[in-house]
Amino acid sequence: MREKFRDKTRDSLLDALTALGAQAEIAERGRYEERVGSSWAQSLGLIDIADCPVRWVNVVRQSNQYGSRWWLVFGVPEADSDLRRREIVKDIQIKTARKRSFPLFGRVTDARWTDNGNAGGLTSALAADRAVDAFVRQVSDVEIRNDDEHFRGWTLRVGKRFTPSKRDWDALCAIGEHLLAFAGA
Repeated sequence: MREKFRDKTRDSLLDALTALGAQAEIAERGRYEERVGSSWAQSLGLIDIADCPVRWVNVVRQSNQYGSRWWLVFGVPEADSDLRRREIVKDIQIKTARKRSFPLFGRVTDARWTDNGNAGGLTSALAADRAVDAFVRQVSDVEIRNDDEHFRGWTLRVGKRFTPSKRDWDALCAIGEHLLAFAGA
């Protein structure tokens, strides 16, 4: 009975990722990464990914009397060798804002990338990547942070749940590659 009413967002995301050819599997509950992006909401669990710089996805849901809202938090952990730049790469936050042809209802025409001043050339590298820019324009606003609190690496928060296409998954992997290249440079 409980299974019938359980939120299956994580399961459908896993099915979509495996259909795209990603080596993904559901992770055990209770891992520390479940806290990433869910301090104010409920984590539905993690999906581990083996063949991309994005190593896991945390599916997060927040419910109130008006309904539910979902986020997908993608994790890009850094290798121990990347930690030498940790002092330089502290407190980076990059956000996108999608510009529409007409406010609220118009078609998305552009994605603007902003950072908190600590990102160096990372923001311009992400904005120049056409696949990443197309992903942001099509799917949702994105927030990228380096995270020392929960794990050593980067988090990429997408503001809604979606079923990734092959192009979306390639763009997410490209973002992970950009982040690791910046951290290791």
